[in-house]
Amino acid sequence: MAISEKDQNHLDLARQHYEETLKVRRDLVQNNPEGYLPELAMTLNDLGNLDGLQNQAEEARQRYEESLRVYRQLAEQEPDKFLPYVAGTLNNLGFLDKNQAGSENPGTLRGGDDHLPSTRAKRLGGVCRRHCPSRRKPKELDKVASVK
Repeated sequence: MAISEKDQNHLDLARQHYEETLKVRRDLVQNNPEGYLPELAMTLNDLGNLDGLQNQAEEARQRYEESLRVYRQLAEQEPDKFLPYVAGTLNNLGFLDKNQAGSENPGTLRGGDDHLPSTRAKRLGGVCRRHCPSRRKPKELDKVASVK
């Protein structure tokens, strides 16, 4: 329900649903971590996305970082299943950093070039190619980019 309301720009109502979902999932994790940690991480990531949409960068960062900790913990046990989520959350943090840098100082990026898509792709490309077989390889992307 929260996703459809976000799509309809009912962001405050979406936030209420995500916050309630987060509370319920935190409670569920207490009794069954193995069963509910992935859902907790997903909700944190979704709330981070909503925070970003509402220009709440620090809140978004906290949500993404907690989500990343959970996904990394899960990836230790099941890398094939959870490393793509680690990569996706890192990607969200990269976009957040890029957007923050652009709003703080237009035309520059802070913290080195790790925010640049090409640098981030080089660092994460091995993970994505190994663990996300549906993802295109860089040469395939070059072909797509050259088509006009």
